[in-house]
Amino acid sequence: MLLRLRAKKSPPAPEGDSVVDVVNLSLALLCQMALALSAGDEARALHDALQRQAAEEMQRLPQDTHHPPAVSVVVMDVSRQVSVGVDATESVYLASGVKLFVLVELYRQRQRGSLSFDERLFFGDEDVRDGSPTLNRLGQNTEYRVADLITFMVRDSDNAAFDLLLRRAGRDNVQALAHKYGPMGAIIPTLETRKAVYGRLDPRAYHLDAAAIRDVRWRDGWHPRLDLLKRHLGPPAGQYHENEYDLAWAAHYATGVSSAPLITPARLLKALVRGKAVSPAVDAEILERLRHVATSDRRIEGQLPPEAIVAHKTGSLHKRLCDLGVVTLPDGTVLIITVAVSGASYRLAEAAVARLSRVAWDVALDARKSP
Repeated sequence: MLLRLRAKKSPPAPEGDSVVDVVNLSLALLCQMALALSAGDEARALHDALQRQAAEEMQRLPQDTHHPPAVSVVVMDVSRQVSVGVDATESVYLASGVKLFVLVELYRQRQRGSLSFDERLFFGDEDVRDGSPTLNRLGQNTEYRVADLITFMVRDSDNAAFDLLLRRAGRDNVQALAHKYGPMGAIIPTLETRKAVYGRLDPRAYHLDAAAIRDVRWRDGWHPRLDLLKRHLGPPAGQYHENEYDLAWAAHYATGVSSAPLITPARLLKALVRGKAVSPAVDAEILERLRHVATSDRRIEGQLPPEAIVAHKTGSLHKRLCDLGVVTLPDGTVLIITVAVSGASYRLAEAAVARLSRVAWDVALDARKSP
């Protein structure tokens, strides 16, 4: 568990013997004490509520031999400097959540003048990917502006756009950015992920071209995918079954790639909120982009009231799901909410994320109603 409160610095002592100064100082100290107490009360209430809800979610998740159920959550009340988490230091697979780090690094490079968003990147035959709803529709063997690819990557979580932009930003640069905020496993492109998993079933899969890999992932369900993988690989036909497929994904996750404790993306989101990731104006622009994510409204947003403003990035893959977000309450209060669920279907995992996010919202709202 993570439970952290940061005390504010006391104001300087008054100069002279002014009664007014002494009274003002006393009032300031009382206000700070009240804030500290309310922050402490909120932190305890939030920690207890999240812990209870996480335990309830664990009861709802199925037992899985290769992918044991797990729930991790970090919530930060930015204005009160409260950080609370359940299993916040446990490394979780972020899937497309890593696109958040690529996004920020691209803006950092634009700010330094080493990258223009009007620059065009070529999208060729070897750049096709599954999970690319925009670029697969627009077509290949053409160039796209970096600005447009960023929209595809963030709004639609387009994997082809992600791979192109990760290459352009530089994997080492993105990795270095992530490490500024905490532990982070190697961030790898989509194609490398797919080949790593299929290659555990049959080493020949490492030599398949991008179109064949996309073709396999386009099939719904493990059985059609493995049948198509066999056809692409040719004789001798392998004997791949659901258990082997499940094990291949578990082994891939165990390498730690694209994984981090939730405190790492939470700190990056906090820096964006405070205008300290790139610059106040640029960070506001990044958050505005994250408010237009279209991949799911059933996670952090799922049970929040309509007045909630959510900027977030989702991540999903085989029995792994997360949502990394910034939530603004009606009074302008900002919460960082990051949640990850392992070992469950999308339906169960998304419902768990939604309920945990609602708990955070309710506790924060109640804290502000308290006298």
